[in-house]
Amino acid sequence: MKKTTAILISSLAAFIIIVTWVGRGYNQITIEAENTARAWADVEANYQRRADLLPNLVEAAKAAGAREAKTFTQVAEARANATNIKIDAENITEQNLQAFQKAQGQVAGALSRLIAMKESYPQLKSNEAFLKLQREIAVTENRIAASRYTFGEQARDYNTKIREVPNNIVAMITGYKAKPYFKADEGAQFATKVDFGYDKKAENAEE
Repeated sequence: MKKTTAILISSLAAFIIIVTWVGRGYNQITIEAENTARAWADVEANYQRRADLLPNLVEAAKAAGAREAKTFTQVAEARANATNIKIDAENITEQNLQAFQKAQGQVAGALSRLIAMKESYPQLKSNEAFLKLQREIAVTENRIAASRYTFGEQARDYNTKIREVPNNIVAMITGYKAKPYFKADEGAQFATKVDFGYDKKAENAEE
């Protein structure tokens, strides 16, 4: 009887330890996953903010007399393509992140051509609406860069957490998978720097 009781107590103690161990690991992973999702939401919000500014920038350019139908079309198409790509924070894969980044890169390229029109249309250099939007774009570009960096840091923390022992076993059981990272934009090392009219005062004003 005593032996049976001892076995039962030992089994119960082992069960409690295992449940506590699994629960603690699951909670840690869940916290990191939620932080990663929050960081991704910031990335999407900043890219969306840029997308929302584009039509106004195009209209300001048109109002100032710019006649670049091809560039305007490229901006509209790139924006539409990028905004159609939606990624669930819980299901960020290497493939869909690459598609997202490629689409956003096309927006950046079209935007660069739009900003560069100032060289062909000097009146844009004194157009208040165009310059204001240009400054807002500059602030947004910096926010995009910052949010991408934060996401990368958080994804690294999450990936580290699910690879730790014994969390790796918990992650395998619960279906948590590693998150991908942003890669350097294609051709970024060869790209000509575009003046987005960044102004620290403008950033402070936006905040």
